[in-house]
Formats: sequence, C-alpha cells, structure tokens
Amino acid sequence: YPNRGDQYTFKGDQQFGNWLRAAASYVHQKTGETNSPPVFGNVASPGQSLLFRRIDATQANATATLNPTTVLSVRWGFNRFFTTSYPTSSAGFNLATLGLPQSLAASTPNSAFPAVTMGDVASFGGGTTTRDVYYSRSFNATISKFLGRHSVKAGFDFRTLHDAGTPASGPTSLGFADVFTRATPQTSTAGTGASLATLLLGYPTSGSMNVVTKFNDFLRYYGGFVQDDFRITSKLTLNFGIRFEHESGIREAGNKLIVGFNSTAANPLQQNTPGLQIPGQVQYAGVNGNPVETGNALTVKPAPRVGFAYAADGKTVVRGGYGIYWAPSFFSFQNTIGYSQTTSIITSTDGNFHPAASLSDPYPNGLLQPTGNTLAGLSGIGQAITVFSPTSQSAGYVQEYSFEVQRQAPAGFVFTLGGLGSHSLHLNESGLNIDQLNPSYLPLGSALTQSVDNPLYNNGGTGTMGTAKVSRAQLLLPFPQYTSVTLNNSDTGSGYYYAWYLRADRRFRNGLTLLASYTWSRSATDVLGVSTAGAAQISSISGAQNAYNKPAEWSLSTQDAPNRFTTAVTYELPFGKGKPFLKSSRILDLIAGGWSANAVGILQTGFPLSVTQPNNNSVFGASYQLPNATGVSPKTSGSAGDRINGWLNAAAFSQAPQFTFGNITRFLNVRGPALFNWDVSVFKAFSIRERIKAQFRAEALNATNTAYFGNPNTTLTNNQFGVISSQINNPRLIQLGARVTF
Repeated sequence: YPNRGDQYTFKGDQQFGNWLRAAASYVHQKTGETNSPPVFGNVASPGQSLLFRRIDATQANATATLNPTTVLSVRWGFNRFFTTSYPTSSAGFNLATLGLPQSLAASTPNSAFPAVTMGDVASFGGGTTTRDVYYSRSFNATISKFLGRHSVKAGFDFRTLHDAGTPASGPTSLGFADVFTRATPQTSTAGTGASLATLLLGYPTSGSMNVVTKFNDFLRYYGGFVQDDFRITSKLTLNFGIRFEHESGIREAGNKLIVGFNSTAANPLQQNTPGLQIPGQVQYAGVNGNPVETGNALTVKPAPRVGFAYAADGKTVVRGGYGIYWAPSFFSFQNTIGYSQTTSIITSTDGNFHPAASLSDPYPNGLLQPTGNTLAGLSGIGQAITVFSPTSQSAGYVQEYSFEVQRQAPAGFVFTLGGLGSHSLHLNESGLNIDQLNPSYLPLGSALTQSVDNPLYNNGGTGTMGTAKVSRAQLLLPFPQYTSVTLNNSDTGSGYYYAWYLRADRRFRNGLTLLASYTWSRSATDVLGVSTAGAAQISSISGAQNAYNKPAEWSLSTQDAPNRFTTAVTYELPFGKGKPFLKSSRILDLIAGGWSANAVGILQTGFPLSVTQPNNNSVFGASYQLPNATGVSPKTSGSAGDRINGWLNAAAFSQAPQFTFGNITRFLNVRGPALFNWDVSVFKAFSIRERIKAQFRAEALNATNTAYFGNPNTTLTNNQFGVISSQINNPRLIQLGARVTF
C-alpha cells in the first residue's frame, strides 16, 4: 500500500466585451496514506490502517466594470474534504471464521479482523472504520466606488460550514488478560496465568462494540461591511470602516444534537431518590421547547476598524491602526449520546471466578441500540458526558492595534520599527468539568474515596451509577448521576499578545536582496484545551486543575516565544551575461554566469514548559494536578547539549498531596530548547534557447547540522524527569534538482 497523491486542476476565463470578465475553476486532489502498513502481510497484521482523502474545490467569479468609477465583484464557491480511515488487509473479513456468532458477523458494519489486545504478548488485528466530510458553500459580493478623494467599498458574505460523518464503527474489540487462567482470579499470582491461554480458551476479559449513526452538523455565517479610504492630503490617508457579522450556533440536519445542559432542572432520577439532590440533564435539540442550535448566539457582532498612513517626508512613513475582529467558531460533528451506543462485554459476574462471555457468544443480551432522544434527561446516566455550553454567545473577539515608523536609508535599505498587540476576550475553550467536586469537601480527605451505598442502585442508575457501591466523592458531586460534565465551546477564555519589532529590508541592488527581522514579544492566556497541530514543541493542557478557580489558569501562552530573529539573503554572483565580470563569451557565461546563493535563518527561544505530577485528584474530577514550588529555581545551567539529562531542577518542586491543588503556574517561564536553523542553497540558471530555460538547484536544509531537541519530560515523579529523549528536526539534508521551463 504505497502512499500516493494525484491532483487535477481545471480553469476557464472569459472576457465579455470590455466591461465583464468571468472565471471558473475546479481542483480535485486524492491521496492514500498508509498509517501502519500490514507488516506481516495477513489479515491479523497489527495497527493496519489506510487514510484516504479526497478534496474538491470549485469556484466561479465575475468582475463587472459598471462605469469608470464603479466595479462589482461576485464569487461563489463550494469546497469538500472527504476523509476515511479503514483497515488495509482485513476489510471484509468474515468474523464467523474466528468462532464469533454468525448473527454478530452479519450485523457488523465495515467488517474486518478485530483489534485484539493482550496483557503479556503483542497485540494484533485491525480495527474500525471512520468517515468524515467537511464541506462548505459560500457567496460574496463586493462593490467598489471612487468618489473624489474617497475610495469606498461595501460587501456581503454568506457561508454554510458542515461536518458530516460517522463515528468509528466495525468489529468488536477483544481484550485478553490472565485473570481466568491464574491461580487466584482476583489477585496476580507469580508464575500462573497467561493472556494467550485465556484467548485459547475463548474467554475475553474486555471488549466493546459500537452501533453508530450518521451526523451532519453545520452552522451559517452572514457578514456585511463598508469601508472608506479617505486621502485627506497628499501625505495623510485615513482608513475607516465597520463590519457586521452573525454566526449561528451549531445545528444538526436531523436535530440529532445535544444543544446544552440544564444545570438547575431536577433530573428524572430525582423522583426515585428523594434523599439525594440530583440536578442537571442534557438538552436535546427541539425537545420540550429546547432550541435547535447550540449556545446563545449574538444577533449582531460589530467590528469597527480605523487606520492611518502619514508620509512625514519623502523617506519616512508612519502607520497605525486599531480594529476588532471576531473569531470564527470551530467544531466537529458531535457523537451524540443516544444516537450512538457502545455495548461492553460483561466478562464476569462473580469477580472473575467464572467467565460470563465467550467468543461464541460475547454479547448474550445483544447489542444496545440507539434510542435517539427518547430517554431525554435520563441520557448519559453513569457516564462522562460532553456538552456545548448553553450560554456561549460567540467564539470571541480580538482587539488589535499597531504602530510603526518606516524609514528609507542609503544603499537601498529600508528600516521599520514598530509595535503591535492584541487583547482577546470571550474566546472559545473546551475542557472545563463543571461536575468537579466543590473544594469545600476536600477537608474530608481519604473519606472521599470510601465506598458507600449507592442510592441509585436499582433506582435508574446505569453504568458507573448502576453498581451497589460508589465512592463518597461521587455522591457529593454537583451532578452525581454523571462521572463528569465537560463543557465545550464556552466563551470564557481570554488572552493578550504584544510585540516590538525591527525589520531591515534591502531590495534588489547590485545582486543583493536582504530581509532581516527581530521580534520581542509576550503572550499570556487562560484558555483551556489548547491544541496546535504540527507544533511538536508546544505543550497543551486540557481542562482546569480547579474548576472553581478559573483565574488560576492564567499563565504564559503555550506559544510564547519572546525572542525571534529571521533573515533571508539572496546574492546573484556578478559573473556572466549582463553582469560586470566574465561576460565576453557564451562559454564563460555557461560556466560562471547565472549563479545565485541563498540563505534563510531562524533563531528563536523555546516555548514555556508545563510541569505536572500524577493526578491524585482524578477521584473528584480534577483534569490534572500541579506540584508545589519549593523556592528553588527550576532552571539549570549549561549549553543545550550539557543539559540533555538535566534540563530541569527537580528540587524546585514538591509533590502536592491528594485533595490539594499545586501552587505553580500551569506554564512556567522556563523554556524548552531553542531553535537555530539555517537553510542554504545555490542556483544555476541556464538559457538553452530563447524560449527554453533551465535551472540547477543544490540545497542544504539544516546546513549547520544543528540538533533541535524536543522538550524534556515534565512529569515530576517520572524517573526521566527533566531528560530530553528526542530530536525534533532532521539532520542535514542535501538535495539536488533541475527544472526546465518552456
């Protein structure tokens, strides 16, 4: 299964008279990427998976010159991104050949060899199939009008954004441990028991299977704007405008969506257990007067902007601006409770003395089927649930400001000194567990972990709440019928960023082009659940240590890098045709002419580190636990190479006891390894004939062969704490290439 990608592009343009021009284009791309190839070449190869993507992008636009001062532009677009992942060598496998019942094999969608996990030997098998389709439709129109010293623009924008997909589905998973083959079922006994022996007996010790539903979540966006560029004098120009936006909450085409959580309404279980307060229930779209979309979207989101440019003299320009920009919502389809069901194998009913299931009948009571929204407030009982915040009004907004001075200097240099910043409010964040135990109960200490009678047992409790005993902490939770209630898309995050920068730019002169920039910046935030794709050096923490003290999450941003220097240099050697030297003959031009050297460099400080410890507070719903500071500096001295085995000083921290919260910040002003990278290249251009050109390229990526180390281990109790065990970049890579244009 080799990786492969194909792309096709089609475009057409048409000029209608001298006033209308239209164009349309279509791009199709498909790729197949083997995540884990079938190493052993059979249906049971472990981790087998093929990721298939298909992208279609279609657009049409037209520009009409209505009169000498008025231009109208319209554009329509449709984009589709389909992705699916499925087992490579076992798709369509007949599960009955493994001894599983024919009825289960017949009802299994996307049949494949099941994923089999073993306690003491290597696991094997394929797994499930997932499908996801992101698609969007858009239409926008802009009209531009020149009115003397005014240049006015106005426009309208409409978009629908969809994520339609099917959660992971396929064969049952099967797990085997040694519990049915060791001397004592409830405790490990050295020298007895083996997971392979349990498998050969056909008695699974774990496993589950999903019955899923297709979902199609979407939202709509509307925007309009008006802007004026006003040239007051030949030296001063003002820009001012305003944009109005409306973005709906997230909807599902068939209302298969939980739009929120009512934290004050009594749960239907309350009538069975008058001695226990049980507030809170999920809200299904369109049921009992519930809204059909998530959140409480603002009707209008105004976004004013203003800026200026002032030419102090022929060589100096001053610019500045301020604006408000609303962030777009991000979402993926919700695997809604009730519309998808997971059935777990009941492996034993007497503490592992006797198996209760076998490969010949792993689900004697059948598979749980989706119930839709019929259970209403009883959905999710005994489970960890994730819901959209019912009060979220937007994805937040950013106030941005900037000011810079640009000066032209001798020898073709242009220097720019400036500052910019942003203040972000009501940002989307996810991961806050509103079902965390109130800290006022923490003085109870170890009594919180004691098992007590479960009043919901045989009174409607299911899952975790369907057992005779539960922990005392569980019954003291704000919503004791759930194990956690996590809010997504809450508009409660905030942050700031500010920076000063100095840039030098030398445009092409005497063969030399130079761009160099230095930036000093600072960034801080309290946003939860931040994840940055492709950034191996950026840490992330989901949730809050203490859900009742959100301000304590304020710290440096995961992407705070206070010092960054970048440069790009190109120099065309002064030899050959059109150059000062060695230009007298074609032979000399072929040998010495057309050469250029290029270099791109990046120097940047590392990102902040987050030191944590094993979460002793998970028993009452804390997402993570920080250690305490001892007053000793966590920084160690020496070069990066000297500090590989001791990047952090463990003496700077002490483990926070259970039922307490650590007092360090979640991201410290102690940073991972810095980035130092130079890429250099040499190009040689040839002119074979008047219409045929060629170029030879020799490139060295990471030319200095400098290692960019990964972040150290930051779990306090780990014996590798402070140790760096990875390199992020590649060693020096030299590549040669040639290109011909005609």
